[in-house]
Amino acid sequence: ADWEKRLNSFREYHDLWKKYGFMTMFRVFLESEGVRARFLSLPGGERSITNLLHCGELLHAEASASHLGVDSLCTWFSEQVTTPPEGEEHQIRLESDEKAVKILTIHVSKGLEFPIVFCPFLWGGVIDGGDTAVAHEGFELVADFGSDHFDQHSRAALDEGLAENVRLLYVALTRAKYRCYVAWGRFRYTESSALAYLFHAPEKAPGSSSYEDLVKVMEEAIDDGTMVEKIRSLASEGRINLVVDPAEECAAEFTRRTDGSEQFTCRTMAVTIESDWRVSSFSSLIDGHETPPEFPDHDSSEETAQIKTDEAPPENSFFAFPKGADPGTFLHSIFEEVDFTSVTDENLTKLVSKAMKKSPTYEKHSATVQAMLDTVLNAELLEGLRLSALQPGSWVQEMEFYFPLKSINPKLLAGFFKKYGITSPVNLERVAESLNFQNVKGILLGFIDLVFCHEGKYYILDWKSNYLGNQPDNYTPDNLARDMERKMYPLQYLIYTVAVNRYLERRIPDYHYETHFGGALYLFLRGIDNSHPHNGIYFDKPDAALVQGLTQCLIDSEEAYHA
Repeated sequence: ADWEKRLNSFREYHDLWKKYGFMTMFRVFLESEGVRARFLSLPGGERSITNLLHCGELLHAEASASHLGVDSLCTWFSEQVTTPPEGEEHQIRLESDEKAVKILTIHVSKGLEFPIVFCPFLWGGVIDGGDTAVAHEGFELVADFGSDHFDQHSRAALDEGLAENVRLLYVALTRAKYRCYVAWGRFRYTESSALAYLFHAPEKAPGSSSYEDLVKVMEEAIDDGTMVEKIRSLASEGRINLVVDPAEECAAEFTRRTDGSEQFTCRTMAVTIESDWRVSSFSSLIDGHETPPEFPDHDSSEETAQIKTDEAPPENSFFAFPKGADPGTFLHSIFEEVDFTSVTDENLTKLVSKAMKKSPTYEKHSATVQAMLDTVLNAELLEGLRLSALQPGSWVQEMEFYFPLKSINPKLLAGFFKKYGITSPVNLERVAESLNFQNVKGILLGFIDLVFCHEGKYYILDWKSNYLGNQPDNYTPDNLARDMERKMYPLQYLIYTVAVNRYLERRIPDYHYETHFGGALYLFLRGIDNSHPHNGIYFDKPDAALVQGLTQCLIDSEEAYHA
């Protein structure tokens, strides 16, 4: 009963996400599950909840900007985790700014208190306004752009600027609770600064020194030595500490601590780091030394060079649909949403319209995409097998699996396929010899587009948007086999077959591969045509001995398996 309750809760979260968006679901989830309270009760909980909320914000931003649904957003998030992007928005945030360095203007800091304050720029002075003077005349603020009283207003503006800086100086120096660091010296504009007024203003009636008087004294009578002596006299009272050259003092302290008596040497690493253990996938095995992330719905971005034609695709045909990885991902996203038990014109129209709203780039192809869907879903893939005739609950889309992988390399796989012979429409030994990955072990991960059951047999299906040409004859079974071999897809569906076979063995009583496993279907969407029944459909049921041998070749332990 408790397990059913949890399942119902997450079904509600899923429905919330699909109906109202990610952030609504996320906030309800945090509140309903008591996530904040539970995290904050744990060591480092404040850090954890900050990271979680940050991830939620990033997911919400991407979902809103790119109009991503549940599956697409999960795929995007997996990509970010596998290959962390650069950018300020992805940097880990502080869980609290209590101990952070805060950079504030003096105006903003008024009324606040900090343990330690650094004031590096209090030596800045008043700058002449040039052709404009803004000052008070009585209780009115006057902006003078060159009147007969410009000189008078200009002097008043400089005096008021100095008075304002003195007020800000008081604010800055009184923000610190324990210590305040101030940089002071003969910098540019120092002669008209608030610190210059504080230390070296002419001795007149308090508050009566003008900008001109201060600049004159600073330029004529105050040099570096005088400035240092003034601070030193204040330091003698015990409230101020004078450091004339911080760099020299730090260097002297470092020299004192490292007197050269101790000899430093680099450590030598005596252990060997295991570099061949990793999470691998079909993609990583065919891409050589690199290990690209494995995600659902990624077709190759390259076009097949097998068929070369300068002919333009027939007007309003699916051959004209864009080629590449992004269009392939778009088509996969549509098939993820298909309800095979209700393939009607009305439902297909709704499905395509929904997809086009998320990806308006392909909107002009709506009619051809819908026609392709209708053709593919109602096509007779094998004798008596149509996807539109599947029973409710008889399929799983984007089935993820992983299993422990033995240490393998291309030479080992080629030797294996040579031993078992050619039991496929393609040359498996030649496929293995084309691989270029280095020795690898660890975990093998994969995603299967569709696993379905028909009349007691389980099938693997993969959607392919590969482009082989603009005519139905370009997608004959022979052409498909050559393209499958070139793209090494047989190795892919053999891995899928091993995974599904192991999965079914553990769940179906009296399971037998020959009886219960139907085979692997690769549907080349551009080539399926009612007038050419066999085109665009690649099918293979690997030999049972081949599957069993490959299982022993790949899987490290029969106990550790998940799908």
